[in-house]
Amino acid sequence: MPRRPHYRRSFGKLNSADEQIKFARDQFEVIAQLKQEHEDRIEDLKAELEAVKLLMGFEQRLSSATSPTPPQASRPQSRSGLPLREK
Repeated sequence: MPRRPHYRRSFGKLNSADEQIKFARDQFEVIAQLKQEHEDRIEDLKAELEAVKLLMGFEQRLSSATSPTPPQASRPQSRSGLPLREK
């Protein structure tokens, strides 16, 4: 990211009204640029968040579709652990 100029001059050190106006305009431009960069970054982050949400939803649907089926009910067993005979 390019470095931004730092404005260390104070209004008291400026010699003329024209210099004060130029200084104020320069500061305004820097602030406007920073604001635009901030808004662009927020837009990028929101897009990334939506992509992550989409991916997580896809993975969740995929994992639920491929999860093993629950075991079927087994036949009743006797106390010895052997299946009961049908009559």
